[in-house]
Amino acid sequence: MHVAGLWRYPVKSLGAEALRTATLTTDGVAGDRLVHVRDGRGVLTGRTRHGLLSLPGGTDAGGTPTVAGRRWDSPSARTAVQERAGQDA
Repeated sequence: MHVAGLWRYPVKSLGAEALRTATLTTDGVAGDRLVHVRDGRGVLTGRTRHGLLSLPGGTDAGGTPTVAGRRWDSPSARTAVQERAGQDA
């Protein structure tokens, strides 16, 4: 078997993070889909909010999810998400 690439999505529906190695757990790839974007009705996905896919998701050195290089829970990450998914995100 040849593995051409490894990817994970630390923030569901954002762009993927390329990996050189991955740890597999009973829940899948470690660090995958740690957080997600939601509004008052529930989880938002790239299928309905296409702009989310243009935001790169990742993790920092400590394993915290990031949005375009900023901590997922920072005001600047929230602004970036809202610009692509709407003010209710």
